[in-house]
Order: sequence, then C-alpha cells, then structure tokens
Amino acid sequence: MENSLDALSEKSLAQDLIRANQQAEAAEQERLRRQAEHYEQELSVLKDQADRNMEAIAGLHDKLDSANDKTHDTGVRIYRNVQAVILDEQKKQTEQITSEFARQISMLYARMDALEKNAEADRLERSQERAQDRQETADLLKQTLKAEGEKESEKEKGSSLSILLLAAIIAVLALNVLMFMGISF
Repeated sequence: MENSLDALSEKSLAQDLIRANQQAEAAEQERLRRQAEHYEQELSVLKDQADRNMEAIAGLHDKLDSANDKTHDTGVRIYRNVQAVILDEQKKQTEQITSEFARQISMLYARMDALEKNAEADRLERSQERAQDRQETADLLKQTLKAEGEKESEKEKGSSLSILLLAAIIAVLALNVLMFMGISF
C-alpha cells in the first residue's frame, strides 16, 4: 500500500506540478499578452507621434519654401531698386561730368580767344612800333640827306662820305622792312 500511496502521492504531486506549470505558463502567456498589447499601444502612440512629426516636418518644409520664395522675391525687388538707384546715380554723374567738360571746353575757348586777342594786340603794337621806327628812320634819312645836300654843295670832297651814309640808312631801312615782315636776326 505504501507503494500505492507513494504512487498516488507521486501522481498527485505530478499533477500539482503540471497544474502549477500550466498556471505558470498561463500566467506567463497572460503577462506576454499584456506586454504585447502594451507594446502595440506604445507602437500605435509612436506611429501617431511619427505621423504628427512628419506632418509638422512637411509643414516646416512648406513654410521654408514659402519663406525662400518671399526671400527671393524680396531679393529681386531689392536688386532692382539698387539697380535703379545706381542707374540714376550714373546718369547724374554723367550729366555732371558732361556739364563740367562743357564748362572746361568753354573756358578753353575763352582763353584761346583771349590769347588770340593778345597776340593780335601784340602784332598791332609791333606793327605800330615798326611804322614809328620807319618814320623815324625816314625823318633821319631826310635830315641826313638835307644835311648832306647842304654839305655837298659846300664840299664836293665829302661826296663819298654821303654815299656811305646813304648806304647805311638804306641798310637800316631794309632791316626795318625785314623786321616788319616778321624776319628777325
């Protein structure tokens, strides 16, 4: 009997162990099922969060594209404004330079006119001086001829001297004529 009791107790113990194992396995499966559900919930939350993040990123990309378009448009507008200002400034500077150049040319022509007038006045003055020199030379020649004529009538000896004097006066007169014509020595 003891054997049968031992067998029965062994059988009972084995059944208890099987039941305990089954309960442990059931508990483990229940824990794994709850953990899987928890993971699925976490994955669902993460997926939702990832979707929201992707939408936010797409929204940011749209905003960046819009900002880039606005920045480009603003840059083009600023470039055109700067270009217009530069063109206006270049036009003003060109007008100023042209005006200054015209003023300088006018002053140059005025100086040239003044120089021409001064040169004409100098030529006229030299011409008058030469005419005066010729008149003085002619007067001196007349006086000399008159004096020579008087001397000649008194002295026939001095005739060769008169010819020399006359030749000297003619030479002076020729020099004055050459100077009047612009030939200088």
